[in-house]
Amino acid sequence: MSSDVTKKLKTTTNQHDSARKHVQMAQKELKATIMDAVYYKEEILSENENLSDLHKSIQKERSTASEHFGEFQIKEIGGACRTAIREHYYTLVANQMLPHKIATTIKFILKSFLTSLDVDNMKVPGES
Repeated sequence: MSSDVTKKLKTTTNQHDSARKHVQMAQKELKATIMDAVYYKEEILSENENLSDLHKSIQKERSTASEHFGEFQIKEIGGACRTAIREHYYTLVANQMLPHKIATTIKFILKSFLTSLDVDNMKVPGES
């Protein structure tokens, strides 16, 4: 009987040692995984900061480009309008409409359709 008990004790001891080794290996793997998670978290935070800075830079460039495009568009619209305004102005003068009424009417129409155009500072032919 003593040999059975000794055998069982050895088996139990071996199983215990094996289980302890498995636990230690699992702990090492868990520790390595935690270290990786901390590293990747720092990497992600760093990348988020870089992307945030890049996003701000792009937004700034985009707003600057939009402003320049708006200015360009106003200049183009203004140039195209001048010829048409001149033609309509002289047609209305030929039809005996008063120049100040023509200027007021033209500015009202432009202000209604071209809100980005600075109509108040614009000179129509009768005001030049």
